[in-house]
This record gives sequence, C-alpha cells and structure tokens, in this order.
Amino acid sequence: MFLYQLYRRLSIKAAQLISLHGRIAPAIVIMLSAASAQAQIAQTPDGYWQHPEDPVWIEVLLQAGTGIALRNDDQPETVGFHVVKDLAATDEPGIWQGQVFVPQLDGYKKVTITMPDDQTLRMTVKFGFLRRSVDWSRVGEREDVVQ
Repeated sequence: MFLYQLYRRLSIKAAQLISLHGRIAPAIVIMLSAASAQAQIAQTPDGYWQHPEDPVWIEVLLQAGTGIALRNDDQPETVGFHVVKDLAATDEPGIWQGQVFVPQLDGYKKVTITMPDDQTLRMTVKFGFLRRSVDWSRVGEREDVVQ
C-alpha cells in the first residue's frame, strides 16, 4: 500500500515536471515506473517464515494458495499441515487474502496478509470488533528451517 501511494505521488510530480521540462521529465517517469514495478515484484509472500513467539516455521506458496507448516518444535506431528489455505492476491497491490487456521478457535478464519517490509509477513484476523495481527519473520533458506 505504501509503495503504491508513493508511486502515485511521484507520478503526479513527474507529470508536473513534464509540463515544465519537456525532455528530462519523460526519463524520470520511466525510471520511477520501473522502480515501482520492481519493488512490487520483490514484495511477495512466497518464502519461509518464522512465527514471532512459537517455534513454528511455514512455507508460503502463493501460486498454490497455501502456507504449510515445515517445522513445529512443540508439535512435530503438525508438519505438513496447511496453516494458510485459499491464499490469493486482491485487487489492491500488496494485499492477499485467504484462510488461516486459528488453534484457539479450532478452525479456519479469514485472514488478510500484508508485508510492511520485505522481511515481515503480517497476518491479520478479525473477530467481530476485535482484530489480531501476527508478524512473521522471513527465514532465508529451507535449510534454515528444516532440521
């Protein structure tokens, strides 16, 4: 969301420059567009993520629409469990929605996933008037997750 807003503001400024400086401004617009597109491509939920409090690691595969438990030191029998399912991009860049398993409720609930930065995956679940977010941290390689 932040990148999109920044892109819009910079695009407006670039358009204003075009009217003032006919030759330099088009180059700036092209550079800003390329930088914005690259930033949006780089921010994807695909990868390996560690829970902030529990010894749980998942692999998110956007194309498959899943987040699968790769490691759980407290409950090893849950390895392979679909923590996230039905994950898909929304119409808004940088926002994904799906279903996440909530152990306290013993079921799946609607989740919105965002990435405040490329190292943080924020899962937000709403329960009526309440909302809870959990920030997962990116783990570099599968070898860092699987023992």
